[in-house]
Amino acid sequence: MSETDVTAARARKRSGFVRRRDVWMAVLLVVGLTAAAVLALAAFQWARPGTLPHVWVGGMPVGLLEEGELRTAIEDLAARRGRSTVIVRRPATAAAGSASLVVSAAEVGYRVDVEATMDLVLDRGRQPNPMAALADHFLTSFGRITLSPVERFEEELFDGWSADAVRTLSTPPREGELVFTGARVRAVYPAEGAQVLLGDLRDSVLAAIREGRSAPLMVNVQTLPPRTSDVAVEEALSEARLALSGPVVLTRGEGALTFEPKVLGSLLETRLVMAEDIASLDLVIDPDRLAETIGADGISKVESDPVNARFRLENGAVHVVPAKRGFRFDADRAAVQLLNVATSSSRQARLAGREVIPGFNTAEARGLGIDERVSTFTTYHLCCEPRVTNIHRIADIVDGTVVEPGEAFSMNQVVGQRTEANGFVPAPAIRNGEFVEEVGGGISQFATTTFNAIFFGGYDFLEYKAHSYYFSRYPLGREATVSWPSPDLAFLNDSDAGIYVDTSYDATSITVTFYGHRDVQVESETGSPFNFTEPETMCEEKPGLPKGEVNTIQEGTQGYDVIVNRIFRHPDGRTESEEFFTRYKAQPIIVERRSCG
Repeated sequence: MSETDVTAARARKRSGFVRRRDVWMAVLLVVGLTAAAVLALAAFQWARPGTLPHVWVGGMPVGLLEEGELRTAIEDLAARRGRSTVIVRRPATAAAGSASLVVSAAEVGYRVDVEATMDLVLDRGRQPNPMAALADHFLTSFGRITLSPVERFEEELFDGWSADAVRTLSTPPREGELVFTGARVRAVYPAEGAQVLLGDLRDSVLAAIREGRSAPLMVNVQTLPPRTSDVAVEEALSEARLALSGPVVLTRGEGALTFEPKVLGSLLETRLVMAEDIASLDLVIDPDRLAETIGADGISKVESDPVNARFRLENGAVHVVPAKRGFRFDADRAAVQLLNVATSSSRQARLAGREVIPGFNTAEARGLGIDERVSTFTTYHLCCEPRVTNIHRIADIVDGTVVEPGEAFSMNQVVGQRTEANGFVPAPAIRNGEFVEEVGGGISQFATTTFNAIFFGGYDFLEYKAHSYYFSRYPLGREATVSWPSPDLAFLNDSDAGIYVDTSYDATSITVTFYGHRDVQVESETGSPFNFTEPETMCEEKPGLPKGEVNTIQEGTQGYDVIVNRIFRHPDGRTESEEFFTRYKAQPIIVERRSCG
């Protein structure tokens, strides 16, 4: 080995020794410093059993307090904040004045967690990490630690209050409109509204509670622009002034509806209409309010019922009386029309509405081939009895009935059940051969009159029934009774032409006329009654009568049979006969005695 190599080896040996010495020195230094820190930390913790010095919580000094003193201080802080109230105010806007409300910490579900806040304070300087703990001790020896108390919220309560507060404090923009007072109109121009910002409101209220703020809290708002413009209001105002410049008259038939400016003012209103993001103010009239203003009496002046086509015999010829359409008030159409006319120069028009088509029109009448009066019959009665009301009522229902060729007519089907709701009244009647009082009594006189119109028209009877007893006001053997649901009076139109049934009456008579077309002539031959039966005597007891006295309540009549022949005389000279057999019961003699035994 050369001298140079020996020298290099010695140098490397000395360098390794130095490095090992430096490492050991560093280790000893770290151990020493750590031991010193631990000793210092132990000394600090022994010397400071409570809170560290210069510690502040929620703006309140709590340094060097024992645990009991700290609890008292934190509880006092929690109580102060729990009693905090904040006046929240929204500044005035052009659309509305300012608005405010008062809220307490309890209302938003806010409280200071005393135990958690104490743990937060007492943990400073006592962290598991000794360096962090020692740092807190040195920091509070030469400076300050500021802590926020641990806060708790009932989020659902806070969310609910926040939403309500935003609704209360916010104000929508004021849209332009017109205000009508009688015949006058005033413009209300649009103005901006204000929307309270939810997040900003929550943050501001919490900050104010923490600060114990006494001055009102002015919340930030977002401006809400109106959709309408001053120009739209001016245009609507000009149109409204024209509408109120004079009366408007809508006529229909003989009736007229007049709307004075004051009435128009009570009907007019404005409605905001959006079209492609452009707002306009339209004048409108509410249909329901219009109908209410006119009233039932006013509407009845312009309404009319449809009139069916009829037939009239004049100078021996049958003429069709044309049908007429009816008219019904339509509030929707009338409201639009009234506004249009009110804002025009004419200020008068024929009332628009809904036309009602008659059930039997002129073309239908002419198409039935009705060209003559086929038959007519009249019966007579005393004036002013309850049964007359029923006779007139059933005549009104049947009047105008059309029976087409091949169609059957049923009186019960056309008239329906006789009830007071249907316009009938109680009156004497015969049911099952007995005299009774019932609603619709007396209409058999109308049935008998119709029976004879059918008979002399030569139409085929489908169903009929004669009275049980004969009444002298009816033709012998040519009469019928009806009741509900039976017996019925029904016939078949077996002709090639339609039948139009016309009824008319006065105080003492009822007439039924059939219009149609028949080539046959009809006559009636009534035979003599035969097969007579004598009446029975019926006794009714009346204890108040003297012994042996007899009162006759009803004189009896004989019963008998009768045959009526309907004779058809055809244009070619042929003759046919149809027999109608009727059996009338004998009406009993009814007497009263003290005792019938």
